[in-house]
Amino acid sequence: MATYYRLLFPSIFPKSVSKILYLDIDILCLGSLSTFYEQNLTNWIVTLNENFALKYHDSVKLTKDAILDEILEILEGQDKVIDLNGYKLTVQNTNEESKYEKQPLQNNGKLTIKNGTIVNDSSNANGLIENHKTGNVILNNVKVEDNGTNNLITNNGGKVTVANNTEITLKNPQSAIVNNGGEVSVKDTKINGD
Repeated sequence: MATYYRLLFPSIFPKSVSKILYLDIDILCLGSLSTFYEQNLTNWIVTLNENFALKYHDSVKLTKDAILDEILEILEGQDKVIDLNGYKLTVQNTNEESKYEKQPLQNNGKLTIKNGTIVNDSSNANGLIENHKTGNVILNNVKVEDNGTNNLITNNGGKVTVANNTEITLKNPQSAIVNNGGEVSVKDTKINGD
């Protein structure tokens, strides 16, 4: 049980704590950690659980390919940035109860995804992103591979911006963006369909 306490550090410590250096008991330090500790780690999250990092941190910068296998909900007033950093984020909706009801990315705040590849492998979900009335979705310099069976992005009254060399590839017959009211802007974007 004690092993998992470190996963709760972001919720235990106040926001005024800008950095935590946690070392397991089996780590032997032969020199000063000050150089490592003083590195600018802003927007860098290193964790074994991508779901935890994406869910509980406003800004995430991938350091390797990652998998999101549960619904990620961005709340109203929340500003979440996912910097793919040249890596691939694969979204797999494996939650049996919700796989037919919700898109894996539920946005009521501001969601920015940039600089890499996002793959929608949630073939039983209703697309990838559902943007609600208070939501603002920005895809910036992203390759999107959609293996889903429904619309990639459903905009329900919010704002969607797709720009800056974004490329969307749809593997099944569907729409890239369905706009049910709201604002959609597509610039410098290529959309491919099979």
